[in-house]
Amino acid sequence: MYDPYQAQVALDRVLRGEAKAVIEPDDSTLRWLKLGAGMMVHFGINTFYDREWSDGTLDINAFNPVEYDPEQWVCAAKAGGLKYLLFVTKHHDGFCNWHTQWTDCHCGNTPFKRDILAELAEACSKHGIKLAYYYSLWDRYEPSFEHDRGYAMFMKRQLTELLVNYGEIAEIWFDGGWKKGGTHYQDPERWHWREIYEHIKAIQPHCMVGNNGTSGRSGEIVMWPCDFRIGEKKLPPENDKQIRYCGGLGNWLPFEAVFTLSAGGDGKPPFGSGKWFWHPTDVTTVSPESLVEKAVVCRERGANILINAGPTDKGLLRDVDVQCLEQFGKLNKPATSDKPAAEKANPTDPDAAITA
Repeated sequence: MYDPYQAQVALDRVLRGEAKAVIEPDDSTLRWLKLGAGMMVHFGINTFYDREWSDGTLDINAFNPVEYDPEQWVCAAKAGGLKYLLFVTKHHDGFCNWHTQWTDCHCGNTPFKRDILAELAEACSKHGIKLAYYYSLWDRYEPSFEHDRGYAMFMKRQLTELLVNYGEIAEIWFDGGWKKGGTHYQDPERWHWREIYEHIKAIQPHCMVGNNGTSGRSGEIVMWPCDFRIGEKKLPPENDKQIRYCGGLGNWLPFEAVFTLSAGGDGKPPFGSGKWFWHPTDVTTVSPESLVEKAVVCRERGANILINAGPTDKGLLRDVDVQCLEQFGKLNKPATSDKPAAEKANPTDPDAAITA
């Protein structure tokens, strides 16, 4: 866990010439990089309304995935050689895919009633797939959202549930931070970001934490501290500078690229091609060969890759997605090293790291 006092002590030692500024990935980062590739799953109330985003007003009684089969999801990931599954626990609409006591907007209050996340966690454990979370900072249902201090407490309570009740979590992928901006694109003070980060690390020290938005941009990382950078439908940069100077010290922050199995969409910003959630009229899928090309680039540049699938309103992956993942698993060459493939930058060289 990031300790500002120890960071300052270490920096002082470097400045006094008592220690060399050698920056390497820590054990948690190496464990995460060893996973290499994972599957992201977008599933929730939007699935039942043909939406990518919604505003928190949809009737949750529509949520009823009568054929929900988390083993199908997990076995498809496993067939694809994917080592972790990053699940959308809560999207911007505030609907929660687990039984939470902190809001009434969750799967337990729907006709389906069952705990989606609990069953998924059990399937992941059974098949040796690591579980990870997507969690939206932006919550369009929660009344406390505009009260920064109160909403931070709400998030900490929900994150405690997620980190205590469902086993070991490989990472948490935060999104929606742009809804509270300030001087910067996202305002870490309004989000109480450091407090959230340290809360996670206090419960699960090896859980990697990333934030979509600032961490994937060149230059300054506003939502600091974090453990990795996110590229939404973006490959890691060529000759990626994996060291960023944040909080007074250099930090090894690898890249996680995410792409969709869907090829639908108009190709225009902000979403481009590829849908996140399932849509009944979207029958498109990318080729497994195109995914393999991206996976190879990610490995060569020391990055992880996520492949997103959107299960249907029955609770099942599309057949074309299952087939694509299976073929991807046959074609993709697994990583052979625990170490990042990209050459380590030298922090004593002013051109070897990006200052943030």
